[in-house]
Order: sequence, then C-alpha cells, then structure tokens
Amino acid sequence: MEVYQGKSVFGGIAIGRISVHKKDEQQVKRVRIEDSEQEILRYRQAKQTAMEQLQGLYQKALKEVGEANAAIFEIHQMMLEDDDYNESVENIIRMQQVNAEYAVASTGDNFAQMFSAMDDDYMRARSADVKDISERVLSVLGGRAKGATGSEIRFSYQPDGTIGADQCRYGIILIRYHNYSCYHRIFVRQGYAPAQIAGDAKWHCFNLCYNDTEAKSPREEGSLFRFGNFDQPIDATNNVFDNFKDHATTEFDLAPLESKKRGHGQRSREKRRSRTNPALRQDSATANRPSTAIPTAM
Repeated sequence: MEVYQGKSVFGGIAIGRISVHKKDEQQVKRVRIEDSEQEILRYRQAKQTAMEQLQGLYQKALKEVGEANAAIFEIHQMMLEDDDYNESVENIIRMQQVNAEYAVASTGDNFAQMFSAMDDDYMRARSADVKDISERVLSVLGGRAKGATGSEIRFSYQPDGTIGADQCRYGIILIRYHNYSCYHRIFVRQGYAPAQIAGDAKWHCFNLCYNDTEAKSPREEGSLFRFGNFDQPIDATNNVFDNFKDHATTEFDLAPLESKKRGHGQRSREKRRSRTNPALRQDSATANRPSTAIPTAM
C-alpha cells in the first residue's frame, strides 16, 4: 500500500480511485547576457504579467469557492511583491550577468530551502508557495501562459531584436487546452522578405495579384490563377458565395495586368466611371476595345 501526503483542499471524506498529479519543473539554463538592465526590465514585465494572472485567479476563486479558499492566490501575490525576493533576482542578474530565468530559478530554490528549514509549520508551508510563484514567472518568461477553464489567457510576442529588409523570421505559438487534448497554433512572423522553405521554393507573405506583382498588404486578397496560366489572373472581386453554383461557362473578371491589358472587370468599372465623369469618356472609349478571352471556371 502506498501512502500519499499533501495539503487538504476539501473538508470531508472521499472514496474512489486516486489520481496523482505531479508538476513538471521547468528546465532552466544559465545564459550569459550583455545588457543586465534590459534583462531586469524583462523580469519586471514577466512579474507584472504573473501578478495579473494571480489576481484573475483570485477573483474567479472568490466567486466560486469563497474567500477562505481563494486566499492562496492573494498570498502568492504578496510573496511575488516581496522586496527580498525581487532584490535577490535582480542582484543575480546584475552581478552575475545571467538571464532572468536562471535568476528566478536560483532565487526560488534558495528561498524554498530557507522556508523548509524553519521550525514554524506555517512558514515551512510557504516553501511550496515560493516554488509555485517562481514557476509561474518562469512560465511567463519562457513564453508559456496558464489559466483555468473559462479564464482569460493573455500573452505577448516580442521578437528578439531587428532584422534587415531582405530577411525574415517566423515561429509558432502553441496553445494547448482541455487537459492537453486540444490545441491551437498561432503563426508569428517578423519581416516580409520571402522565406526559403525547400529547394528553390520560397514562401511569400503577400498574395500575388498578377504574374510579377504582389499585393500591397499581407491582408489584401490576391488573384486566382489557373494551373500554369499566369497571363489571365482572375480578380479577387469574383470571390463571393453563391451557393456553389455550376460555373462551367461563367465569365470571370480579370485582374488588370501590368502590361496594361484590360480584364472584363476593369473594363466594366471604366464604363461606370465614364457615365459620371465626361472627361474620362474619350479615354475609356479607347480602353473599351474587346479584351482577351475570359477564362472559365477552374
């Protein structure tokens, strides 16, 4: 028979199968940094985020389980604001020129050992709490965000430095929820230069309007191209929902080409403009010559 010991969080007796949940402590590496003041600022921002998380958890627990059970989150906030704790973290960063993660982990270990060696039962119990607040700050520093079901989770992404106009960097933020059974991937990117992905293939951030010209913004729709046909791009204005009608013989508006060839949609727009602006009638009459063949549906 195995005997488990821990804190009581519910007053009563329960009979059933035991499920043991163990926290995985984060692995922290010691990294030498050049700018200690910038690293201290990074720590302070992470601490503020952790404080906001704890306040949110306190308010939620206050409504659901009452003030007595919600008090633990208030205690964690007070411990995170402790001057000795914060001075220790910042002094390690400044004196040893190391990353904030290492300073937080070292401070958490030192304070936990100090509390566990005390004679007072209440103070010994704070050993686990100081480990908890340190793990929370480490989660924020490491790009991890935690929250209970239904709680709001906020996080920010800050690229490490700047890059040149001909460069790009990208990554994925992974969000797991429902006990790690579901997840979202959020793609983040810095820079708009094409990225080499495989062989000679490159991935562009902008959509293509015609064969050699991209859209002006990553959010702007591009054109649709038939396979192997870059000379007759189908304009994005055709992209409307029509209950999946058969388009075997439908004529589509062409995107205006850089070579000044006019598609059906461009010609129609100029006709509408010439009706309201007499100065454009002569130019539009010349432009409204028969255009190239309109492509059918793909």
